[in-house]
Amino acid sequence: MLLQFPAFKKRSIFGKISIGKLENTFHPSPFGHILRSTYLELPERFPDFDFLHFVVMPNHIHLLLLRHSNDQSIPFQVSLVRINH
Repeated sequence: MLLQFPAFKKRSIFGKISIGKLENTFHPSPFGHILRSTYLELPERFPDFDFLHFVVMPNHIHLLLLRHSNDQSIPFQVSLVRINH
């Protein structure tokens, strides 16, 4: 499952990208560092999921995860809420 979470009003609060001649570099802000440390704690909180990939962009994040539980008695539900700013 691929999830994308935008920042409030799509502001670039998670970091910035510097453009180089050969490559571009992402520089996380303090919020970007908080997101990364929180992501690293998610497997402990949600053991039924494999957290495969995580990308922080200046104004949004991407999460790629997989549910790996074989227990079919556990319902799987994702609630999506759209908030218009």
